[in-house]
Amino acid sequence: HTTRAKMKKISVVNSRIHGKGVFATHAIAKGELVGFIKGPVIHKVNNSLRDTFSYPDWVGFKQNYWTDPLPPFKYLNHSCSANCGIKGTRSLYAIQAIKAGEEISIDYSTTELDENWYLECSCGSAKCRKEVRSIQSLSKSLFNRYDPYIPTYHRKFYLVHCI
Repeated sequence: HTTRAKMKKISVVNSRIHGKGVFATHAIAKGELVGFIKGPVIHKVNNSLRDTFSYPDWVGFKQNYWTDPLPPFKYLNHSCSANCGIKGTRSLYAIQAIKAGEEISIDYSTTELDENWYLECSCGSAKCRKEVRSIQSLSKSLFNRYDPYIPTYHRKFYLVHCI
């Protein structure tokens, strides 16, 4: 019943960031579980730029492993000032208090390891980076802001290879 109760705290509506988005229908406290990103797990190795950009909605949680999220999280948009992050492999948590009516977002950099991947960003945040890249591009201060709400594998990868 816990997941069902949490799901009532969100809805999918039109987003100013991109297409549809996931929005809080009630206040969500910092550190609160927002939901579990469900969907098929896919193993895929990127061998070309075409491969890199062939899965726009997928959420990476391990080297070459992805979740193709089912709604509502299929509509989880990126923000350079994300208010949520992923703990473990697919548990979405609020990294700050979220008000009712606010869009729920993650920083896509935290779920991407492919150094060829990028996103031209227009999230509208005062801290918009304009171009978002894989986790290797995160500054230490931004990594620390999101930590520990970064998928376990990506977090360990950053700590070993990027600091």
